[in-house]
Amino acid sequence: MDEALGIILRLFTEDEPITYKSDWFELREAMLQLRPYQRPYMPLSVASVQSPAGVAMAGKYGASVLTITVPRDPSAGPSNLKGLWDIAENSAAEHGQTVDRHEWRLAVPCYLADDRDQALEEVKMGAGRYLREYSEGTNGRKAAFDGPLEGVAEFMRDNGSWIIGTPDDCIESLNRLAEQSGGYGGFLVQTIDWAPREKMLHSFELMARYVMPHFQGSIRSVAASNRWAAERQELLVGGRVRAIERAHQVYGERQGPGSPQNGSGQNGSGQESVAEAKEEVPKPQPASSGYGQPQQSLSKGPKTPEGEFELPILEVLFDLGGKGSTEAVLAGIEAMIGGYFKDVDRQPSATGEINWRQSAESARQTLASFGLVRVNADGDAWELTEEGKREAAKAKI
Repeated sequence: MDEALGIILRLFTEDEPITYKSDWFELREAMLQLRPYQRPYMPLSVASVQSPAGVAMAGKYGASVLTITVPRDPSAGPSNLKGLWDIAENSAAEHGQTVDRHEWRLAVPCYLADDRDQALEEVKMGAGRYLREYSEGTNGRKAAFDGPLEGVAEFMRDNGSWIIGTPDDCIESLNRLAEQSGGYGGFLVQTIDWAPREKMLHSFELMARYVMPHFQGSIRSVAASNRWAAERQELLVGGRVRAIERAHQVYGERQGPGSPQNGSGQNGSGQESVAEAKEEVPKPQPASSGYGQPQQSLSKGPKTPEGEFELPILEVLFDLGGKGSTEAVLAGIEAMIGGYFKDVDRQPSATGEINWRQSAESARQTLASFGLVRVNADGDAWELTEEGKREAAKAKI
């Protein structure tokens, strides 16, 4: 293979006809009529299964590596992925080339379903026949499992050779491959029709819908937003309650006293929804200051939790036009929820800073980690990001 690849690369790059004779092929004034569109040639990848030959050759020519992780000889044990990559790097250094882990591809047979047991049930016969009749019977692969045919899939799954299960199982397996290899650039599904076509297509859909976004990071912000909202659901429900009550109050003022629609009587679904919401979050008592509307009653405990400051920070910054000095923001927070502070909140911490101000700063750092707030280089001004403005606007509705 090494000899052939060297000649192939010469055909890609040399203008003169090539004459070459080996033990198994011969070229006489050979040349390509159509050359690769890319220069010097298209991306080159060398397959590697179990022996060092493939990765050594990849290093020699600076090619990427495509590793089929299931060994042809199971008696030799699983592939030593880290060792294979070391060979590629050493070979590259020896020949003045470089290899890149980001271009390393691992190929594994993979089948996904909505349930782990369901996945195993759907492929146990097809996968068993594939191994027994094709891999072992046709290709002469040494037997990996001497049990019944219907137990092959479970055995190969449990020893890590195949991925059979749910998207979460697949994610766990790919992370395990990353640990075993020291890091790789891409995962290839070795497609084998173990199940009927519609079930194979569903497996691909699960891979695309749940596994790929996990590693691409395309759902990271969505997951963070979901987590942020779930952790603050009581505060958010409280905001909705106040908005509904305010809407009834404004409408009632326009209609005049005694009107059945002034918010004081039974007015159908709107009033009932307020009552239902009140069961979830009690109406707060007014804070001592008149700034804005008070938040719901804060959590009990020795000190107000840092999480209770996050929504007020967003609302205060929103009211300040999206940006404000540290002192302006802290003053706004105290005006908004200071009436709920406990005695310990107003005492100095071990560092000398007032406890509630320290908690507010920690909450600001949490919001910054979510990409909602940033602080200028001097640390004296807080500012909403574009995403933070959107979240703050939702909270103010």
